[in-house]
Parts: sequence; structure tokens; C-alpha cells
Amino acid sequence: MQRDIVSDAHLTNEQVSECIKIFEQKFIPPTDKVVFPIPNVINYLDAVNEIIQVNITKPAIINFEIEEKTNWAKEELKLHTQSDRNDPVCAFCGGELSDERLEQLNSFLMKR
Repeated sequence: MQRDIVSDAHLTNEQVSECIKIFEQKFIPPTDKVVFPIPNVINYLDAVNEIIQVNITKPAIINFEIEEKTNWAKEELKLHTQSDRNDPVCAFCGGELSDERLEQLNSFLMKR
């Protein structure tokens, strides 16, 4: 505060009166109302929900280096097609086993 004294400025009587008036003011006069637009967020919500529901992962490439792995996959696939399809989880890896993935596996293994 001591450093501010050097740069002090004196107010005129008129300025002091104006400051006192503002200080003693009990009522702030109203100004024009400002109306802020409310955006329709439903469109944004629908668009965002559509985006976040898109599956952006590619299924793993089906490629078995040796015949034993191919035979093993064929046997395991039989278990999945015979089991209840209400549980779309791979018994081996725990990953999602969608109908599309089953079709890809069937298609690949039928060619072998």
C-alpha cells in the first residue's frame, strides 16, 4: 500500500460527490433485457449418440498359419453355433462374437 501512495490522484469535489452517490445508491435502475437464445440441443444429442454408437473397430484378420489352428477354430466354431446365441461372447477370448463375425468365420473356414 505504501508503494501506491506515490501514484495517488486527488478527486475533484464533483468526482467525490458522484462516488458517494453511487455508494449510497439503494436501487439499481433497470436496463434493457437481454434475451439469450436457447439452442435446440436435441439435434446435437441425437447426432452425438449416433456417432458414439458406431463400431469403429475392425475384426481381427482371420489368418491361421498352421492347419492345426484351422481345425481347432472349426471345432470351436461348432460349439458357438450350437450354443445359445443370447450370449454373444467368445468362450476362448471373451471378446464380442457378433452374428457378422460368426458369418466371417464360417465363410473363411468353409473355404479351407
